[in-house]
Amino acid sequence: KTLELFWPELEIELENLKLNISNFEIPSEIPMTECRLDLEEAIKDYDNGCYLSSLVLCRRAYEGALISLYKTKTKKDPVEVIKCRNCQCIIRDRAYIGIAKLHSWAIENNFVTEKLKQVGFLVSDIGAGGAHPALIDFPREKEIAKLGITATITLLKEIYKK
Repeated sequence: KTLELFWPELEIELENLKLNISNFEIPSEIPMTECRLDLEEAIKDYDNGCYLSSLVLCRRAYEGALISLYKTKTKKDPVEVIKCRNCQCIIRDRAYIGIAKLHSWAIENNFVTEKLKQVGFLVSDIGAGGAHPALIDFPREKEIAKLGITATITLLKEIYKK
């Protein structure tokens, strides 16, 4: 009888709660690192209809995993010296090599299979498209964000299973 007195208030409270059901499951092979947190946030953004930010976080997750892998395997930062093509003077001493070169490095060193080559470039491109205003509008579509998350999960699983 006491519970019945509070029932209307409980119903109101329960109506305000959202079930937190995710559309994606993160494989256990992906460890609890910064890139996994980025992926989790990308999925939360997707679940809440924030498709552009979801794509940006997918790129960040994959790039972060590549940086970590590069540092672990080479024992150095992913940087290079940029020189002038004509006079060979150093333009920039420690220039970050970027996600595209890191992805190519991962393929060359068999951390990512050749069959996923275009998938890595896709994550990079759509993540950049979501982050940077372009001359044409970037699509804020659920399907593209879903593709980005699925591709990122596939790439991260590939990196961490080895």
